Amino acid sequence: MDGKTYQLNCTRLVETYGDAIDRALRIEMERDDNRAIEMAQRHRAFEERNGRPLLGMLSRIDEIKAEASQLRTARQWLKDALEPGVDPEKAIWFVTVYGEATHGALIRQEASERVNYAETEREYSEASDGPARDYIADLGRCTARQIEALADASQWLRRLTETTVVRPSEQVEHKQVSVTVTHTRKSLPTRLRESGAPGAFGNCPETGALRWILPDGTPLTPGEAAARFLADEGRTEQP
Repeated sequence: MDGKTYQLNCTRLVETYGDAIDRALRIEMERDDNRAIEMAQRHRAFEERNGRPLLGMLSRIDEIKAEASQLRTARQWLKDALEPGVDPEKAIWFVTVYGEATHGALIRQEASERVNYAETEREYSEASDGPARDYIADLGRCTARQIEALADASQWLRRLTETTVVRPSEQVEHKQVSVTVTHTRKSLPTRLRESGAPGAFGNCPETGALRWILPDGTPLTPGEAAARFLADEGRTEQP
């Protein structure tokens, strides 16, 4: 797939399934927030009873909070990508930076909706009066549409995160023979993690912008992080 087509597909994805994606991200984010709060309360009770912390539980709470934070930031990037007249690069960055986390949220929410649909079918079969059955039938149709949208968005997003993109600069012609070099497009966080780069993506405390935060707190733009830790990749630095 060439870069222009990739850009068009990213843009169409957020335009077509933006509402379904946002809903899945919101539900998963709120679920993680609630899990972290519940675990923190249970840990506090344990510490009061035993006079010592559970380091493993504290680490897990931090992981859940980080997952919720990532989904919260993904929602903001999705919102930005849906703004009228926005630069199409916003949609590309939503897919490349948050595609993996978003894909996971879509899969989990689809599974949850299928459970709800099965429960709706059971309630419909047990309902006796007409109005109740009509209400449950409408609910079932709504849930079925949500499942379909989540499944379609999930498959589309997976293809985009795994697609091969042809860079124009990598098309080399010599003596009428055209050679195309391609690469598998992984998200920037994945490539940075695989390279062993220290830090993680997050929001800059001063500006709120997406940055690669080093362990000492130094924020790097995605372009700076790629230039420092992915020496073989040339990227356009994002503000």
